[in-house]
Amino acid sequence: GSPPRSAGLGAAPPSIEDCLAFFCRQETLDNDGGTSWKCESCAKAGGDARDSKGGTKRLSIQTVPAVLVVHLKRFVARGGALRKSSAPVRLKKTLNLAPFLSPSLDDTDESDPEAVYELFGVVNHQGELNAGHYTAFVRQAGAAAGEWAYVSDRQHRPASEAEVLASEAYLLFYRRVPGMQ
Repeated sequence: GSPPRSAGLGAAPPSIEDCLAFFCRQETLDNDGGTSWKCESCAKAGGDARDSKGGTKRLSIQTVPAVLVVHLKRFVARGGALRKSSAPVRLKKTLNLAPFLSPSLDDTDESDPEAVYELFGVVNHQGELNAGHYTAFVRQAGAAAGEWAYVSDRQHRPASEAEVLASEAYLLFYRRVPGMQ
């Protein structure tokens, strides 16, 4: 599925946190929807491992990496064909992963200083599924807040933070900010 869309005209597009929450949401596994699973433990206890079982699953982040790369799903199947999605996603210059970490999904510690990240790179794709052009926004370590550069095949120029956060992101690069709250 796709991340939830805000209802109504003028509603804000989903944020990067909304996308992560959708990715980490609890899902029900059932026989009717074809998402059931086979239980290996049941076979060891004398049951039949071929029997489908219902249950739930939830994806989460086990450890916080030094660099977090987020790949936004921009190519989707519609009507039996793959198409590019240009749906806007609200980007943020800082991201707190605490709500998406394994031990904190049910008991979130939003103040975990080791789970705060700062955006330092964005790769964009302009065009369609079979043709297009990649560009990037980069921020060097130690650069002043809001000091970004736009990079393309033949162009390198300063860019505003607003331009970066409004771009049609394909890949996001965040670095962990130790001790930041």
